[in-house]
Amino acid sequence: MTVVWTCIVSSATALILGACVFLNVKFSYWKKRGIPYLEPKFPLGNLADILTRRKSMGEAYADVYRKMEGMNFAGVFLMHRPQFIIRSPELIKKCLLTDFKHFHDHGFVYDEKIDPLTGNLFMLSGEKWKNLREVLSPTFSTSRMKNMFGTLVNCGKGLTEFLEEPAGRGGKVEIQDIIARFTTDVIASCAFGIQCNCLKYPDAEFRQWGKRMVELSLLDNITGLLYTLVPSVAIALKLPLTPRNVSTFFRKVVKETIEFREKNDEKRDDFLQLLIALKEGKGKKCRCVQFSMRSSCHAQQL
Repeated sequence: MTVVWTCIVSSATALILGACVFLNVKFSYWKKRGIPYLEPKFPLGNLADILTRRKSMGEAYADVYRKMEGMNFAGVFLMHRPQFIIRSPELIKKCLLTDFKHFHDHGFVYDEKIDPLTGNLFMLSGEKWKNLREVLSPTFSTSRMKNMFGTLVNCGKGLTEFLEEPAGRGGKVEIQDIIARFTTDVIASCAFGIQCNCLKYPDAEFRQWGKRMVELSLLDNITGLLYTLVPSVAIALKLPLTPRNVSTFFRKVVKETIEFREKNDEKRDDFLQLLIALKEGKGKKCRCVQFSMRSSCHAQQL
C-alpha cells in the first residue's frame, strides 16, 4: 500500500511541476516578442474571472481595458492562451477597415460536423467566412431591414398592452423576465416568422428552448471551458458547443417553416423570408445558404 501511495504522490508531484513549467513557458510568450503585456497571475492568467464564472466576459475584458490605461495595445493570457488586446481607436479602425482582410477571424475553435450551428459568421474563419459573408450581405441592406420594422412595432404593441394592466393598478413587475419574454417574441417573429406570444404565454415552447440555450448545465459549462482552454480535447470527445437538443429544436423549426412557406407560397416580412429568397435565387450556392439559415438563426437567438 505504501508503494501505491508513493507512486500516486510522485505522479501528482510530477504533474504539478510539469504544469508549472508549461505555464511559465507560455506566460513568457509576449515578453519574448517584445510586446507590452499585463503580468499574468498563476495559474489562470489575466482573465481568471471568466474561468471561475465570477464575472461575465464583458465585465472581465472591461477590467483588462481599464488596466491598460495609457497603452495602445497589450498582451494578456486566458490561462495559457495568449490574447492581443488593442486599445487605440486608430489601430482598431485599421484592423476593422483598411487591414480587415488580415483580421477577420474571431479566434473561435469549432467543428461543423459535431455542431452545425457553429458554422456562422461569428465563428467561421478564412474562405468559409468570406464565402458566407458574401452570400449573406445582401440580406442586411437598409431597405430590407426596414421591412421588418412593422413586425417589431407589433411586438412593441404587445408589450404595451401587457404592461397596461399592472400599470393601471400600480402593481410591481419583474422587468427582467418581461424584457426577456419580449425579446424572445421579437426574435421568434423577425428571425423565424413565428408568433409565440411569450408575454401572454411564458411557458411557450420557443421560450423554454431559448432559456435552455442560456441556462447552461454542468456539462455545458465543462464543455465551454474545454473549448476555451483545450479545444482539441472537446473536439476529440465530439462535444458540441451548442446542446444537441437545443440545436435539434431550432434546426427543426427553421426546416419546417421553410417547407411550409414553399409548399403554401406564403411570404412574410422577416429575416427567414430574405434567406428563402436568397436560396431560391442562388442556385449553385443553395447548400451554403441553407446552412447559413440555421447558423444565422442561432446567432439571432444568442
